[in-house]
Amino acid sequence: MESATLHARLQVLEAKITALLANYKHKEALVEQLQAENKQLKEQLSNDLGGGPDAPNNLPTTTFAGVSDETKRWAHTVEGYIDEVDQCIAYLEQL
Repeated sequence: MESATLHARLQVLEAKITALLANYKHKEALVEQLQAENKQLKEQLSNDLGGGPDAPNNLPTTTFAGVSDETKRWAHTVEGYIDEVDQCIAYLEQL
């Protein structure tokens, strides 16, 4: 009887580990996707604001000369999205 109970518990534990591993792999792929999207958005923002591919991504948008107020608002909105994506990535990395 003990052997059967132990075997059943072992099967349940194995199923939980398998599900956990599958969930981890899914989250890992999601993190990679979000990091790629984040990089793409930063490059797009840099290019849209007049910086070339060599422009640093961490410059505040207000350092670009001749940028209209509307462009600054859009840049601020995009930076907010990037910050949210960064927070999502950090959260998923903690899982």
